[in-house]
Amino acid sequence: LVRTRLATQSLTQRAGGGVKPVYESMSDAFRKIAREEGFLTFFNGLRASLLGLSHIMIQFPLYERLKSDFKVHMADAQEDRHLRSVIMASGLSKLVASTITYPHEVIRSRMQFDQGVMAYSGLIDAVRKTIGTDGLIGLWHGYTLNLMRTVPQSIVTFAVYEWLSSKLLACLSGGRPSASPKAEGQRPQRHDVLSYTEKGASTSFLPQNSSRLLRH
Repeated sequence: LVRTRLATQSLTQRAGGGVKPVYESMSDAFRKIAREEGFLTFFNGLRASLLGLSHIMIQFPLYERLKSDFKVHMADAQEDRHLRSVIMASGLSKLVASTITYPHEVIRSRMQFDQGVMAYSGLIDAVRKTIGTDGLIGLWHGYTLNLMRTVPQSIVTFAVYEWLSSKLLACLSGGRPSASPKAEGQRPQRHDVLSYTEKGASTSFLPQNSSRLLRH
């Protein structure tokens, strides 16, 4: 909320015909908002922010799916293919998630910009009034500028994450692939008497009771 107020205070300044900024600093904004509008004002737009959780629910599963699909269909070297799949998957998943969930950011910002005049009584009222004044497209105001910030940010974040995770896994494994037969899908070899007899070897050298036990 404080960030929104500081970023948009020039609009309030022009509307009021004043020259002096409404908030001189971040601490001044905290003090004035708490004193003039009450402590609960800091939670304006909270419900709209909670709707933003759907953004993560869309982006992360879509990212993993796209990354796997891109790696399968690319014919480059292993490292190049992995990097390209991360870049393409992170950018595209962010684009899709932002397109679907961006309206919650518009509603949240409008509710936070409401400086004590109670222009919106709640989340539903903010949505209704936004559509009524700006049309349905009003829910996507600032969408292009948002993509210019979030898509490159997503690509850098996921690329760094994938690089760090691969380095960490390599350090934890000592830089050597696992030599476990189970990990390679192979059945471990048995070097006991029973495995020897299963291959058709004679059991005549064993005592009679032992041979009978092995057959049963």
